[in-house]
Amino acid sequence: MIEKWAAVRDAASRLIEGDTNAVRLADLSISAAAASRFGMLRSSKHAFDGFVLRDALEEIALHPLPALADLGEGWKELAREAASTASGLDSISAIDEWVACSQAAAAGRKTRGAYATPMPLARLLALAAVGPLRGSTRPVRVVDPSAGAGALLLAALQLLARRTDAKSLEAAVYSLHGVEVDPSARELCCLLLWVAAARAKPSLKRIAANIAVDNAITRDWWSDTQSRFDALVMNPPWESLRHGVSNADPQATVRAATLERLQQARLGTQGLPPLFTAQGKGDRNLFKLFVELAPHLLTPSGRLAALVPAAFASDLGMSSLRKLYLDQFALARWTTFENLRRFFPIDSRYKFGILIGQRSSNGTAAVAIRSFASEPEHVKDGHVLVSRGALERLGGPARMLPELRSAFEMDTLWRALELGSALFASGSLGTVSYRRELDLTLGRAKGLFAPFTKHEGLLPTAEGSFLTNNGSRLVPVVEGRMVGRYDCFQKSWLSGAGRTAVWSLNNDRPLESCRPQFVAPPSDHPSLTRVAICDVTSATNTRTVHATWVPKAWPCGNTAPVLVFEDELLALAGLAVLNSMVFDWLARRLVSGLHLNKFYLEALVWPRLTEVAVQRLAVAAHTLCTLSPRFAGLSGLPERCVTDDTHLDFESAHVLIEQEVASGYGLTSPMLEEMFAPDRTDRRGFWRYFDREPRALRIVRRILDSTTNEKALAVV
Repeated sequence: MIEKWAAVRDAASRLIEGDTNAVRLADLSISAAAASRFGMLRSSKHAFDGFVLRDALEEIALHPLPALADLGEGWKELAREAASTASGLDSISAIDEWVACSQAAAAGRKTRGAYATPMPLARLLALAAVGPLRGSTRPVRVVDPSAGAGALLLAALQLLARRTDAKSLEAAVYSLHGVEVDPSARELCCLLLWVAAARAKPSLKRIAANIAVDNAITRDWWSDTQSRFDALVMNPPWESLRHGVSNADPQATVRAATLERLQQARLGTQGLPPLFTAQGKGDRNLFKLFVELAPHLLTPSGRLAALVPAAFASDLGMSSLRKLYLDQFALARWTTFENLRRFFPIDSRYKFGILIGQRSSNGTAAVAIRSFASEPEHVKDGHVLVSRGALERLGGPARMLPELRSAFEMDTLWRALELGSALFASGSLGTVSYRRELDLTLGRAKGLFAPFTKHEGLLPTAEGSFLTNNGSRLVPVVEGRMVGRYDCFQKSWLSGAGRTAVWSLNNDRPLESCRPQFVAPPSDHPSLTRVAICDVTSATNTRTVHATWVPKAWPCGNTAPVLVFEDELLALAGLAVLNSMVFDWLARRLVSGLHLNKFYLEALVWPRLTEVAVQRLAVAAHTLCTLSPRFAGLSGLPERCVTDDTHLDFESAHVLIEQEVASGYGLTSPMLEEMFAPDRTDRRGFWRYFDREPRALRIVRRILDSTTNEKALAVV
């Protein structure tokens, strides 16, 4: 089909200007040829040739075509290629390939975040939303508010038309509804449904009446008394509304109308909050609007199947929408995928999810969760059932849906969170506060710091500061990329800025050989109780949490927020916990995004620790700091905690930390064995860390050898 469709498009391109127009002409020509085969055109009694094709275009085009070349050999070729392609459309898989070819060639859809739904995923969505309704004794109404070229509606048609008689097929195709803002995509959607139901010879005009060219967000759905539907399937656009577009962009008017609509709270369906009042803060993403619209379009027991970015489960700005869905739906399943199989033409690490549920005034009692699925079939099996009460605990104040692959993960996460104390509440490590010290964008504009290269002749010192030509002192501005575990200067800046900046690992370099991107006057409020963390992260990185003590006079940028402790002892003990593999394992089940934001930390807990445990952790953290070439000989490193006669090396310090942290969370030996398993099929496993740091495996073996029973290590 790929080669055949491409041949039709090439023939069309010789008759019409513009790639987009050629794609549209190709789709219309194939539709016309298929319709002619089934006697659905006025000219069907004639052999399909260039003359018939040209007449057919006028009959089936749902909006005017641009100027076409004169009739001639080009039209004969187009008719011939279209007829050849249409002859192979007797199978659903061939129509699926047609959709894929046309969508892949559609210019501009990627920039609008409008990604066609692959048919394996479309079938799963349709099966979840429409499948249970096939036995209904009354007509079933299905809607896709972001219909695109109709992949989801085609999948729904396959399920509804389960009988082979023409009457059943005709009723099924007329039960499908949709809205699409792009007129060419909407036209293709109508044509595909028409061709797929060709045996029933349905009316293209009637199909088109059900698939509107409109903006679903600004549309007045409630002017129609039949506005609510039994099932809703959707893969809404993933476009951000944060950035403006050129007035020449065809979508500029649509975007402006959408933004204007967000300024007004209007009533939708009775019993639901006014529309677009649950959008929360942060980026304005178009898919969030569709997520909020969906329950308003469903009947009181209507079914939902939606493919949305995985941000639905984790972003702080989605918290209100998650609550809306938990309260207004009996959510059944939430399955997340990484784009490793390239379902969509974007970064392979991008995560999306399939959400399945049914409208219910009783809300969600429990939802089945599976993360990091790799095959479409995983939507149907291998989920972890999580109760609403457990969700409230595991998801923290932001009501996140945790990333879980097994019941073991849920039980371990639950145990740790239940036993520990919130990071920003009074507990074993005192009261801890979160602070962003220096905004790298605003601070630079205000002259609070400057690029290292702006200063000539800076003389480095052993303590990492720099002396200017006039004798004044400057210190590095700590950025996220500089933060390593027990390392305040993990990388040196080489060149570039922002995301394109080039950095190199410092390895064994002393501070005087390290180079920051920015320098600033020493901090006015020095503190020995600050621990900086790297804000930029991922649950699939080698490690997720990176924390370090920072010299007291060094200011930290917004990509290196700090945790401030009550005293130096607690700061070092907290540093040990943050850098432990046990804490990292917990964080990797909650951190779904690319930033270790405060709301993720608010969902995590400190282990329950005795005074002796706090002291031991502080000693171990102090040891690991002094083993770093950046801290060797650095004055100002907290010394108050070093009252213990224990002499620790690198491995012994790590073993002590993991044991104390695991004990404080009440974890058992089998739990630790599972957590530290070098399972390469686990995207969030520690196997990458073990590959990079050989000593880590020895540390793990020592930990496991010392915990041979299945009881809690030390539940205090």
